[in-house]
Amino acid sequence: MLVIGCWAGLIVFFLLSIPFGLGLVGVTQMMMGMVFLPALGTAVAMFWRGGRKSLLREMAFEQVPDDHPLALTTKKLAQDMEIPTPMVGTVGAFNAFAIGRNQKDATVALGRPLLQILTPEELEAVVGHELGHVASGDMARMMMMRNFQNSFVGLVPTQRGRQVFRYLFSLVSELMILRKSRTREFYADAIGAALAGKEAMISVLHKLEGAPPPSWTERTNARFMARGSVTRSWFATHPSFRRRVAALERETYQHRLRWKR
Repeated sequence: MLVIGCWAGLIVFFLLSIPFGLGLVGVTQMMMGMVFLPALGTAVAMFWRGGRKSLLREMAFEQVPDDHPLALTTKKLAQDMEIPTPMVGTVGAFNAFAIGRNQKDATVALGRPLLQILTPEELEAVVGHELGHVASGDMARMMMMRNFQNSFVGLVPTQRGRQVFRYLFSLVSELMILRKSRTREFYADAIGAALAGKEAMISVLHKLEGAPPPSWTERTNARFMARGSVTRSWFATHPSFRRRVAALERETYQHRLRWKR
């Protein structure tokens, strides 16, 4: 689907170039791009690590010591789930996220403002939610999809310019990634509920819903955050908190989990 989205972007670019008289040159470039750009995107997606480093730097990530409550909770739950314990730290935002290329290369971060108001059970729920992204592999898939896209928009000098370019020439891929971003939140909530109880997970969602408006960095990287955009459209990164709570109450996605505690 990412490759098809790439091709769609190339076709749009070619059609827009016709009035400027590119003609045969444009056709040749498009045909070359049909092979070269997906190959480049796949290589970047698999091997480039700059995306994670950039996000951690932008979010002012600070690794916590091994005896920190966040580190201890993460280690305990990771052992329960039989996955490697990720690097753990805090950020300044009222948010949380997991990022990395695979389970052995994962980082989990929680916002310090969020940590200050969580009960021990709620802390287990939100950490379980993030570990759910790690264990299911959707964290790695999201990272791969982002890196694939960045191989095309990375030459644009500004973040806002890259956003515009992404929607102009990578719309199919972007809509697919956003759909994946919304769906994965339901499963991560279900894993958090399986680890800490659905009441704790629901309580965390209510606290996130009442959080201050997200920063520009959070909005730009909303697909990776526990709290993202929830507009009623195909362009939302997250389902609404109402839908997430309703799914937990009905245990819709808990019943679909292949892993049980």
